[in-house]
Amino acid sequence: MIQSPLMPNIAILFASFAQGIERGEDVNRRQETLALKVKALALTNEFLAEDFGLIGNDAMLAIIHLAGLEYIWGHEQSILSHLRGLKEMVRLKRGFAGLTDRITAWVIIMLDFEVAIRYERELCVLPPELIALMSKASSTIAPPPAFLSPLQSLPGAFAQSEESMSHSIVTSTAEILDDISLVSAITSSPPSPTSKIRGTASWLHSRFQYIDVKPTTDAQIILCIIKLTAIVYSNSISTLTPLSLSFNQNLLAELYSYFTFF
Repeated sequence: MIQSPLMPNIAILFASFAQGIERGEDVNRRQETLALKVKALALTNEFLAEDFGLIGNDAMLAIIHLAGLEYIWGHEQSILSHLRGLKEMVRLKRGFAGLTDRITAWVIIMLDFEVAIRYERELCVLPPELIALMSKASSTIAPPPAFLSPLQSLPGAFAQSEESMSHSIVTSTAEILDDISLVSAITSSPPSPTSKIRGTASWLHSRFQYIDVKPTTDAQIILCIIKLTAIVYSNSISTLTPLSLSFNQNLLAELYSYFTFF
């Protein structure tokens, strides 16, 4: 890899992207950047034509760099193409257990999660059995009350943890978090009819909207933020709309206004 012109060309491509951004140019239409991108991809394909058993780790590093470029400045389909390439490379290595470089493995896993979260889609590289194993492992660890999430399976209700978090939340906050836990449990426990999930989310959405609260104390400010998040989350589920589209400019401005109180 050190003797290959691939990584230097990827570095030059990265520099071209950064230079275009600094100049306020559309890097996805910039002629110099496009030419460098074509060259880098051609060199990548040449490199991948070699014996994968010998160049596998280096090839994955190259694709990770290209995927990182697309993640920052590119398009969804471009980064998904790189992720599918990484998925095939991991398969050729007989799974993540076959990767000798653990850092590379963790970078691929984190990149897969980052892309899934950003574009609100399923994980691409990680196999279902590994996802299930990670979920099971995380559910067996009891986090401190302040780190509990309504999006995960919990041993108890937030209302039961309210006393240990008395300086952070009030009763209404705990109730909202428990309501979100209910929706999350329904959506993650198949087979649940879509109509039931949407109906429950719609009913909770109406409830959340009528909660009257003023940001006068730290606990009340947290309640305002949790309430707003719950409104967006329940609306997204009830209307089958991506979270990014449910969070409109007015709600975003309202959220920012709460942070000014801290």
